[in-house]
Amino acid sequence: MLIFLAIGTNAALSMWIKQGLLGVINAIIFLLTAARTTK
Repeated sequence: MLIFLAIGTNAALSMWIKQGLLGVINAIIFLLTAARTTK
């Protein structure tokens, strides 16, 4: 039971971190394109 719980939380954490990284990358790309269009 404890091992299953640990694996579940670990998978959820890794998924959340991946989504966070994707969000950061998307935000950076969006800012770069916005800066280019304003110039």
